[in-house]
Amino acid sequence: GFDGIDLDWEFPANLTEGKNLTILVKELHLRFKLENPEWLISMAINPGHWYGQHFEYLELANYLDWFAMMGYDFHGSWTAHAGHNAPLFQPSNCFDGSSDTGIKYLTITRQIPKNKILLGVPFYGKEFTASGLYQLQSGVIDLSYTTIEPRISNLGWQYYWDDFSKVPYLLNTTNTKFVTYDDTVSMRIKCEYAIDNQLKGMMIWALGHDVIGNIQPLLETIGREMGLVTSVEILSQQIAEDYYLYDNYPNPFNPSTKIKFLIPESSFVNLKVFDILGNQITTLVNELKSKGSYEVYFDGFGLSSGLYTYVLSSGSFIKSKKMLLIK
Repeated sequence: GFDGIDLDWEFPANLTEGKNLTILVKELHLRFKLENPEWLISMAINPGHWYGQHFEYLELANYLDWFAMMGYDFHGSWTAHAGHNAPLFQPSNCFDGSSDTGIKYLTITRQIPKNKILLGVPFYGKEFTASGLYQLQSGVIDLSYTTIEPRISNLGWQYYWDDFSKVPYLLNTTNTKFVTYDDTVSMRIKCEYAIDNQLKGMMIWALGHDVIGNIQPLLETIGREMGLVTSVEILSQQIAEDYYLYDNYPNPFNPSTKIKFLIPESSFVNLKVFDILGNQITTLVNELKSKGSYEVYFDGFGLSSGLYTYVLSSGSFIKSKKMLLIK
């Protein structure tokens, strides 16, 4: 059977509708306690005043197990400029909000207890037709992380990290495309934010949007950071059926990080690290490997802070990923 019910009515238009919603939730709560006290009631809510002004949050908190704050869609077709889909923090030159401003609004202004709030994170991003971050946009589409991930190492796309908003983005200047998304780095930082701010946990929209082969990198990151056991950990034990290069962990790192990869057959494997200018830093693997899963450590001691690339190659297969050293 089901574990409960999640309410997703985000737009009460006036105080009367807000009060009626509270009455409905109270009746559900009372009925659930009679039928099965283990059943849960949750509610998706927006992170700002415009959509939240008519909710009776304090009263609702008495009947809900948690509120799931949707920490995404801060930019889209409704904004004149391209911006981050899910920034953790809001810079001074942008007033479209962030997860942090949303949490502060809900916990300080509306006084919802922190342990009643989940931080919602997206397993999708957006592709804007725009020349860059905070530049005018002329169109936007949603993309799953599964669709975005292959672009990270493709020619024409340049990876950037916004160290203030704590999210990555991709830029293709040739095609005037800007992609905003979350990766394992930003997801880890958001988990840390939820823990540090004593929130109830994390909410995901949507499960399955980060599937790459037989793994889910974003879900695995959340499971690891929040101390959960997920099906992803079981999948990682399966026999490799294809080449795969994982995101390094931790990332950002100081001074060392772990790099994991899968080999589907016995083959000669090469794993190298390069700096942002393309200069080779070191060779981590350069030998014949049997089919299976492998982990190696990269030590950044003696290197400057910055973005580095690690490249896995074997036969015709080649894959690169980014890692950030912060000292």
